Amino acid sequence: MSRQLPRSQPRPPAKPVSITKTVITLDKPGNTHKVSLEKGAAAPKVIKVSARWVDNGDGRDNDDLDLRIGILRPDGRMSIIQAPDKRGSFEADPFVFHTGDVVSASTSAPGIETVEINAAISHLMGGKVALVCSVYSAVDNGAVSVASLKPKMRMEYGDEVVECAFEFKGGFFSSLVYTYVLGMIEIDGDEIRISPSGVTSKTGSEATPWLTRKGDRVELTMDGPHVFKGRPLERKGNKHYV
Repeated sequence: MSRQLPRSQPRPPAKPVSITKTVITLDKPGNTHKVSLEKGAAAPKVIKVSARWVDNGDGRDNDDLDLRIGILRPDGRMSIIQAPDKRGSFEADPFVFHTGDVVSASTSAPGIETVEINAAISHLMGGKVALVCSVYSAVDNGAVSVASLKPKMRMEYGDEVVECAFEFKGGFFSSLVYTYVLGMIEIDGDEIRISPSGVTSKTGSEATPWLTRKGDRVELTMDGPHVFKGRPLERKGNKHYV
């Protein structure tokens, strides 16, 4: 008589793999966080930066912010990226691409605009690169408090997520402040340094955030040329840009 072999027990179902990204929040001026860029063929190629805002609930169609990126090149010149007409390029100079214009936010879905930065931008441009990330509300949108839209900035690279976000309190912004600087990103070779800002334009001004290199330090001022959709960048004084 042949011996019957015991039946093999079925394997328990594999446990789902949970990939949780730790979010680091920078909520005070002076906070900084450093991220190392990975090397090798499997390294992430994109640094994703997004601005997110909410409907302020005032019942008016004025929940429209625009994400604007100013790029300080190693040679001291600036480039401006914004949608829809100055979207840039990921594979070619300036190695920053705006994915598209978003014109509203709702109670169920925030407004989100995103740019994709080539992780090799510092190597491709031949030196240190600094980026100033801001949101603005055009004058023709009507008077709206930028603070009421609670804008936040998020940078994602691989498993690294860093947010620049302040706790907005009543009266923090006048309804006539149109530009708010979310944060700064400096990329030097294989390192990213990110910090929040909180700097705003002057009351009634649509001036553009501008970067200047002072030795090893990057200086932010709010005196750049006006940038209007569908129009070339206006020349202003000794500002050098491309």
